Amino acid sequence: MSTAFDEVPDDLQLALNQGRVLSAVKIAVELFNEAAGINKNRIRTLIRSLAENPEINAVWDEVTAAEVAKTIDNQVNMRDENHFIGKAFFPVFSDQESRLVLLEALDVLSPEIVQFKIQEESKGAFLTQIMGLWQFLNKRITKPETGSANDVTVLNWGISYRTHSNPFSEGIFAGDKMPELTGRSLHFASIVATVSLITGRYINPEFVFTGTLNVNGKSEKIGHLIEKSELVKAERGTSVKIVIPDINSFPKPERDYIENNRNIFKPVKNLEELIEAAFEIPADEVLTIQDEKRYEIGSTRLIAENLGVRQLTLYHRFDDYKFSHAVHNFNVVRCKVFEPIGLENKSVYNVYPLQQINFLPNPRNGLETLVVINFRTSISLTANLVSNNPQSRDIYAIRMGPKSDEYQIFAHPQGKSREYVGKYFNQADLELSGNYGSQSNQGY
Repeated sequence: MSTAFDEVPDDLQLALNQGRVLSAVKIAVELFNEAAGINKNRIRTLIRSLAENPEINAVWDEVTAAEVAKTIDNQVNMRDENHFIGKAFFPVFSDQESRLVLLEALDVLSPEIVQFKIQEESKGAFLTQIMGLWQFLNKRITKPETGSANDVTVLNWGISYRTHSNPFSEGIFAGDKMPELTGRSLHFASIVATVSLITGRYINPEFVFTGTLNVNGKSEKIGHLIEKSELVKAERGTSVKIVIPDINSFPKPERDYIENNRNIFKPVKNLEELIEAAFEIPADEVLTIQDEKRYEIGSTRLIAENLGVRQLTLYHRFDDYKFSHAVHNFNVVRCKVFEPIGLENKSVYNVYPLQQINFLPNPRNGLETLVVINFRTSISLTANLVSNNPQSRDIYAIRMGPKSDEYQIFAHPQGKSREYVGKYFNQADLELSGNYGSQSNQGY
């Protein structure tokens, strides 16, 4: 261990690099108590820097906080809850080392969704888990006071992910880069960090997550639970909680360990229970989002507006010749696509398959619902996503281009009749109105 404090002592730096921040603080306090003269002042300066870091002062226990306050002759900072929106901790264990890692979900549209080093097979599993979560959120996010309805469908969530163990990215404490991650135990953390970012809800930093979900949304066991849990117990205060998969998914030695430490574990059986464990309120409440925030979710989204009953004149067309006109009444829902400025007509739709387009229910008047989409020119993509959906009961039409005044009906999977498919109608029949989204997005 280095004894000249022009640099950070080796064991203190190693603890920080591994995310063992409570150990790092205790090492620094012990060095302070043993030092004298100018070295004591230098260590006090190091401890002040540690105490100001929100990822450190959020997780120490009362005893450690009191020791730090005495050392720096000042009251220590209170926890900054805003710092833990979109962030969740998970433990890593290997034969080489153990560490605590903070996973961040970032509201950053990037071609690299995964911005940390991860083994290739594990990266595929991570992205599969995230895609499943995005589809779940499209189904479950709710407009207040509607029961379970929503009028936003996200096509690109515009979220990327990064990780770190050392809470200092620069300065004297900045250390080694993160090693390559393997396995699936980070999935729980990625899920709750994503939900936290989208909803703006804080995650308690004394909660640590380790686990994964299968394709059906059920929790599955992860390896080295005992070793990971011992690390967490050593590096968190007495109120630590470890969110883990269903206890019955583990072999007997680990089940016994969980039973003997039941006060620190929060087992969950599925995605909904995971959300409830992380935020300590029902999942439906977590995913009920006010209009202002809901209309800003994702980088590319459809926002639906109920136009009520519209009388549309449908017709066939060859070139410029229109024929076989017929008048029909529909409940009409108009959808507009919103994209980031600078990426109009260029954004990638990374939610696939699109299982439904969300809109608020129309009055039950016996009429069929026609969903009209003001998409750009991606007709074939939308047709594939919607017309191949066996659960759809509605009719879909799409605008024939950004400047066109015509729509064409392209899908009617489970309607009473397919007589509408392929027919056109005029935009003027819709009497389009309304404006959604912020100035940072462009609607078509």
